[in-house]
Amino acid sequence: MNNKEKQETYSPVGNIVFLLRELWEADKVLVIYTMFKALTESIYYVFSYVWLTKYIYRCIELRTPFNEFTRVIVIICLVHVLIHISSAGHQYYYKTRTPIVYKHIYGKVIATSLRMDYKKFEEPSFYDKFTRALNESVTRGLETLVTFSWFVSCLVAAIWASVLVIQVDPMILLFVIPSVAGSLYFGSKAGAVYYQLDYSNTRDGRIVSYVKRIFYEKKYASELRLFRIANPLLKQHEESYERLYQRNKKLRTKACAYELIRWFIFNTMCYVLPFAYVAWVCLHKPGVDVAAYLAMVVTLEFVAGNIAEMVEKQVMLNKGGLFISNLREFLSIQPEENETGHPVESSLDDIDISHVSFRYEGAEKDTLKDINLHIKKGSRIALVGYNGAGKTTLVKLIMGLYRVTEGEITISGENINHYEPKSFHRHFGTVF
Repeated sequence: MNNKEKQETYSPVGNIVFLLRELWEADKVLVIYTMFKALTESIYYVFSYVWLTKYIYRCIELRTPFNEFTRVIVIICLVHVLIHISSAGHQYYYKTRTPIVYKHIYGKVIATSLRMDYKKFEEPSFYDKFTRALNESVTRGLETLVTFSWFVSCLVAAIWASVLVIQVDPMILLFVIPSVAGSLYFGSKAGAVYYQLDYSNTRDGRIVSYVKRIFYEKKYASELRLFRIANPLLKQHEESYERLYQRNKKLRTKACAYELIRWFIFNTMCYVLPFAYVAWVCLHKPGVDVAAYLAMVVTLEFVAGNIAEMVEKQVMLNKGGLFISNLREFLSIQPEENETGHPVESSLDDIDISHVSFRYEGAEKDTLKDINLHIKKGSRIALVGYNGAGKTTLVKLIMGLYRVTEGEITISGENINHYEPKSFHRHFGTVF
């Protein structure tokens, strides 16, 4: 069975769309409910931060009757309570539906892995990809949905608040443009560095975890005492840990530099300069609407906060989109099934191994060389040999998990490559 893998470069945006489509297939209500929750909360906060602040200052300036003011506040508080009830309902639904979503995506990863040629799992690069796909099917799905919903809601809130700012003084928003551009650029740079860090740590992280497990699990205690493997394992653990340390030190320093630049640009352009401008206007321009400008101080803080949140979510989405490419690439692998094979119609008969040789990919010599063996149906045999002699490899060849390099294996007088794999494998009961 040969495999063809799609060698494609997926964009972070395309990856997010791909994952949202998977989540939509898993649970449409959860996607809609999550988006609804984020949007309603953001719209309410725009209203309460901007309009309510302006309304309070206006009431003070115009000496609005207390009863009228109280009615407005009560209505706003009731809406706030309803939003919290909706949020609590979302949390309950989110928790109860999480296993369903995980099952949907995780199931696709497992289904894809079951179609893979068995030899693929002995390739380190493929196994790394499979490991990442399994991890991301659990951690990235709902995390991306929540992040995306908050990104959209922050964008809507920032646009609405910006419109309100423009109605008072469009000049204020000019400070926001370079802040957004700089934050997005350096935020994306930081996200790419974090992705590179996690991606490059996969193999060394697995080695560290594997060696640690060997030393504390009971089932390995006898091997550690019988064979001289403790020191080589410890050495491998130390080398992998040192590589992890050096890689983390280098890349996290780089990411922190990007984050520091982003923080400086954002705070300077979104907080310091706009607030200084508002103070200058109020002091030097006679006849300005002081209530409106005071409300704009709060609005600017709200706009800046939403932009900061939006940039943060954008960095997370960009980082998540890069990680999702591993999951998407793995699910895109299309193995070539043996469509020409025919199913096994009856029980299998004698096994004949004729001049069989086998060499692992990349190996310099054959693991098995010119093996000839006849096994009668119903007989019981034992294959005896030292570790690495090829006993397990021979069994896998008989099962059709590997293709022979030379020679042939026939069962019931027919080459096993002529059988349909799934039908053929049903006749085996094997534990490795």
